[in-house]
Amino acid sequence: MTVSNVANSAGFSAYAQTMMNRRGISAEQREQFADIHEQFESQSTSINAKDYIASLSDGDLEILRKVHSLADKIRPDELSLEGALNLLNQPGDVQDLNDDAIVEVGKAKTFVFPPPNAPQNVKDAWEETTANMSDKEKMLLTFKFMTQIMTANLHKQGDTYVFTQPGEEGYVNPYSAGTSYKGVVNDMLYDLERMKKYMPAEKYESDKQLLTAFADALEKNGAC
Repeated sequence: MTVSNVANSAGFSAYAQTMMNRRGISAEQREQFADIHEQFESQSTSINAKDYIASLSDGDLEILRKVHSLADKIRPDELSLEGALNLLNQPGDVQDLNDDAIVEVGKAKTFVFPPPNAPQNVKDAWEETTANMSDKEKMLLTFKFMTQIMTANLHKQGDTYVFTQPGEEGYVNPYSAGTSYKGVVNDMLYDLERMKKYMPAEKYESDKQLLTAFADALEKNGAC
């Protein structure tokens, strides 16, 4: 398993550079991170990401922790293969190996939209829709899609509701292969109309505008 989009001192994505700037990662630390990646790539046919991280020094592990802004010290024996692999990726370049729509970076778990396994035309539509949004606006829109995971995995059990966690039997990924993203957005628009009378008019209009813009971008980019 190799790391996609090779990271080196001159090849970080714009997003990765922005995040590393925010995290105070120095030029020297970026070069060290790139070296860690390059060494892994040179061995990747004979060693997997988890075993490779287990071979790193405490100093190298600290660089990975800082680059990905993790709160806790990295403990290689506690990592999944996905969590280990994404530590070796530059920020923003993540993989979802088990296709559960939840991305592991080290032990941290987060939701990314569109999911890493989404078709490229869906990702292109998202970039068009969010191009002029602030980070806060994009985060709020992303949260709307995260709630679809909650909805798909919330079940009534007697008098209470239980949430099926990723990895548990019965967990549903609403963004698995073959998902109709246009269908997801249309369902969200339908639910929005249903809840209109319970919402402030400004929020209703804002949500409708955002979802409609994404639906139009999906259509434009030929996404299903």
